[in-house]
Amino acid sequence: MSTKITNNSSANHLAKLGLGVPYGSAKPQLGLWMGCSLLDITLLLNHLNEAYKMDFYNPYHFIPVTGKVGNDWTPSVPFEQIKRGEKPKGENLGIRHDLWLKTQHSGRILCSVKLETPTVVGNQHDKEKLATGETFVDLYQDIHGDYALPANSLRGMVASVAEALSQSALRVLEKETYSVRKEVGKGLSAIGYIRTEIKCGETHYFLRPLCFPTIPKIYDERAGRFEKKWITFFNSNSLLGEWLPAYVNGYQYNREDKKVEYIRTNSFLNANISCNHFRKPNFYYARLDSRLNSFTINDNVDINNPSLYIKYNRNREGNQTYSMLGQRIIDNNIKTQIEFDGLTPTEQSSYTRGVLFVLGIEGREKEIPITKHHERFIPTPKTKRIKDKEVEIPTSIVDKFLLIAKTQHKADESLPFLPQAYCLIQNRETFLADGDMVYFDINDQGQVTEISYSSIWRKPIDRTIHEAFARIYENLVPWGYTDRKDLTPAECLFGVVEGGDKKVEKAKKANQDLPPSSKNLASRLRFSDAHSAEPEKIKTLKPMHEPEKGYQLKILSSPKPPSPAMYFQNGKHITKAELDLSLHKPNGRKYYLPQQEAPQPGTPAWVSLNTQENLSQKVRCHLLDKGQTFYFHIDFDNLSNAELCLLQKALTPGEAFRHRLGLGKPLGLGSVTVKVCGLFLIDRAKRYGSEDWDTQSRYAWVDPSAWIGQEAVALSNLYPTEAAALGQSLEKPLLDEDLSYIDQATLNILHALGDPPAYHPVRYPFEGDNPNIETEGFKWFVSNDKKRGDQRQGLAVLAEGEKLRPIT
Repeated sequence: MSTKITNNSSANHLAKLGLGVPYGSAKPQLGLWMGCSLLDITLLLNHLNEAYKMDFYNPYHFIPVTGKVGNDWTPSVPFEQIKRGEKPKGENLGIRHDLWLKTQHSGRILCSVKLETPTVVGNQHDKEKLATGETFVDLYQDIHGDYALPANSLRGMVASVAEALSQSALRVLEKETYSVRKEVGKGLSAIGYIRTEIKCGETHYFLRPLCFPTIPKIYDERAGRFEKKWITFFNSNSLLGEWLPAYVNGYQYNREDKKVEYIRTNSFLNANISCNHFRKPNFYYARLDSRLNSFTINDNVDINNPSLYIKYNRNREGNQTYSMLGQRIIDNNIKTQIEFDGLTPTEQSSYTRGVLFVLGIEGREKEIPITKHHERFIPTPKTKRIKDKEVEIPTSIVDKFLLIAKTQHKADESLPFLPQAYCLIQNRETFLADGDMVYFDINDQGQVTEISYSSIWRKPIDRTIHEAFARIYENLVPWGYTDRKDLTPAECLFGVVEGGDKKVEKAKKANQDLPPSSKNLASRLRFSDAHSAEPEKIKTLKPMHEPEKGYQLKILSSPKPPSPAMYFQNGKHITKAELDLSLHKPNGRKYYLPQQEAPQPGTPAWVSLNTQENLSQKVRCHLLDKGQTFYFHIDFDNLSNAELCLLQKALTPGEAFRHRLGLGKPLGLGSVTVKVCGLFLIDRAKRYGSEDWDTQSRYAWVDPSAWIGQEAVALSNLYPTEAAALGQSLEKPLLDEDLSYIDQATLNILHALGDPPAYHPVRYPFEGDNPNIETEGFKWFVSNDKKRGDQRQGLAVLAEGEKLRPIT
């Protein structure tokens, strides 16, 4: 007879065995296992194993952004004051490059960086090397051809921590206008095409309507009505047969493969059918019921009419409702122009000319709704007066569409999905070209209010992410995007290049000199590449089969902003439809959790198992093996005590803290530990004020606290000048610890995030029972949004003193 351990009864058993401990707290008291039966222990271990597999840590968490160090606003310095090089009282300000000040610190910090997991810091991303469409990333090599860690990557790694610790401005924060996918059931259904015209050097966009919209809800079988705005827009005399689209059957949902596919028999649709484009119309001919021309848009719709395509639904109350989606094609009979030309005049008279609006499923079989079964045939008989109904599209509507389209394309080159074969007609980055077919909507005045290539597309969220952060503290927004006047501590230390201004952005994009009017500040820190003391012994990871191609990494399919469950409102779940950037607070700075690489036989966890799928989204690379140590230095000038303390704390926030470096952070790659090996200070006044400056030591004070053992040998080989200074009996620097730029609460949170407990796996949410899944990550979020309010989950932001909480 076996004992069943339930969730409700487990707590007592766990407590008995010392296993009922909170996440991240003390280890189980194994001594209390004595006296328990083997069955109890086995069942409990199985229960714990299943519980731990279900719970997980999200690969990234957020460091709260407050704009405060302690209880005070983050210290800042006016840019104009830095420009003048003076403090308000006329004292010399240390944030300068034209002279060294006795009150400031200059010198060099030597550091080691140890790779705790395999690491990829790429030299360049090459899309042309592999014929498969994958991107190849080769490891960075220095000017001597040795593998190294590039200075700019190290600088970015340290700067991000310094920004967080000092609650400084976010250096990397795109000024994006977010958009969210519209809810199912609120899609567009009227279709038209775009006509463009150049007036006074500017492009004006016009829309020529092609077909009526659907009637989404009909409650009375014989009382279906089009909305009044559509009756007015199309004219009450417009004939149903001419303006009602027809559905072309052709797709089915494959439950086994979980994707939409072509129907293999009796289907007109296939991958070779192109969507019509009115720059060069491609006509087809279909058999439609001519009796529909006895009705106009102003007539009631009878859902029992066999010529109409009616969808049957039930509302929440269980009552039968209907949707009128279009008209039916008799026998699904469609002919091409060549086939039509081969018919006799009598046979031709039973066909109606039209065009196909085909979005297709190629390349997005798993992305589209499983209910998609059709495309649309739109009648365009010669009697149909399309030009008469043309309207100009307001500039604001065009701008809104283009903003969303370009933002999507920037994040994923395959987006937005264009109608089938449009990418063969026009540049993939050209949107709203003359002749494009689009969905559209209007208001009661007949003005176009929305356009898109697909029925259910995206709607913009009012306000930008910059505005959301500025609501917390105005100096959090990246330099140059607002009328900010002051620089925060990390900006003063690492420098800034003004962004936002069109002239500046254009110059940066073209690699040209910045305009003289732009406000920029050079850094007082200079990072070196990190080198190995024995470059010939550097270990790299390459697959045994075709090593030159490198390992194929799993797709980094994280939920993109503005995913409210992850990016906003600190664990209080809000749906995408509810997101309001004037109300909801961003969670903070993203930080990827370091991961322990679990020892396992066979394929590493970061290698893709689906080697032939979604190749355009895949990356192949070589990696630096874990366990290796590299060394780098940072030269600094004119740092105050507070700035030097901030720099040192950003390098090593805590003994167990692991930084994240390079590619594949969500997969566990690039976990590294940094150690300060030596601090060397220069007395500039003494060095350059003496006649024997060329023979005296470069350094006046040294702190070689970590220059010991095997590491000392490596450092001596790489840094002989610093090694020589150690033997000159120089004084140890007496520095007053100044923590005025360090927020203690943020430091404590960094300690927790930089060394998380290993109780649960680190992965993205997935729906189902396959933790190795690489795509369809969005399904967890769709399912989460559909749950009852108290069951929805969000990513909770860690507060000071809290333990890291898993997601179930």
